[in-house]
Amino acid sequence: MKRFLVLSLLIASFSVVAEKNVFNDAIVEKANMEPAIPRPEQEKVAVSKLKNLEAKQGRKPNVLVLLVDDLGWGDPGVYGGGAAIGAPTPNIDKLANEGLRLTSMYSQPTCTSSRAALTTGRLPVRSGLVRPILTGDKVTQNPWEKEVSQGKLLSKVGYKTALIGKWLLVKLRECFLMR
Repeated sequence: MKRFLVLSLLIASFSVVAEKNVFNDAIVEKANMEPAIPRPEQEKVAVSKLKNLEAKQGRKPNVLVLLVDDLGWGDPGVYGGGAAIGAPTPNIDKLANEGLRLTSMYSQPTCTSSRAALTTGRLPVRSGLVRPILTGDKVTQNPWEKEVSQGKLLSKVGYKTALIGKWLLVKLRECFLMR
C-alpha cells in the first residue's frame, strides 16, 4: 500500500511539473524567433545606456564584430598572447580594451555554421547551413530568404552595415546576405 501511495504521489507531482517546466523560463515571443528568457530590467538598463551614449556622442555607437577562423582564445595580446607568443596584436588589443567584449557564443564545427549562428542569432540547423556549400552541391533554395540577420536589424535602426572577408555561406549570386 505504501509503495502504491508513494508511486501515486510521484506521478501526480510529475504531471504538475510537466504542465509548467520549472527548469525552463524561456518563452516564444515571435514565431520566427528562438525561445528566450525575458529580462525586462536588463533591457531597460541597456536601452537607457545606449540612449545616454548616443546623446553624449551625437551618434549611434559603432558595432564591430570579428569572427576569425582558427584563432585561439589566448592568441591576441588582450587575452595573454600577442607579443608573448611572438605575434603582437596591438590594434586588436586596443579595440578590445576600449570597447565592450562579448566573449560567449556556442561554437559550431565549421566556419559556415558558425557564421550562420553569429549572423542570425539562431541555430544553423534552422537555416540548413550546418556545413559549407561544396562545389557540385545543388542549391535549390535561398537559405536566407526567411532569416533576419543582424545586418537587417541594424539597418532598420539607422546603421550602415558591411560584411568583409571570407564568406562562404552561399554560392548563388541571388543569395547575398546583405541585400
